[in-house]
Amino acid sequence: MRDTGAILNTNWSIEILHNYANHIKDHYSIIKGPFYYYVKINEVGYICYIMLPATAIKRFFRGNCCSTKDNAKRSACFYAVFELYKIN
Repeated sequence: MRDTGAILNTNWSIEILHNYANHIKDHYSIIKGPFYYYVKINEVGYICYIMLPATAIKRFFRGNCCSTKDNAKRSACFYAVFELYKIN
């Protein structure tokens, strides 16, 4: 992030997204924190989808297809944090 000098990588993005999602005040949503959904692409890997609580600035994100669920989650979180940064 050039403006702040912060460094974003796929490992830290999971923690950053969890902190953001857990601080969203939403009394009506059944989703507390990020919700992850994985789709298995035969013989290719996994795609991770993320849904945030209803009052989030943007709620839905998708990562790249990766060989493992963990890497798919990292990809989706990285994309989500980057997109939320651009919006704010």
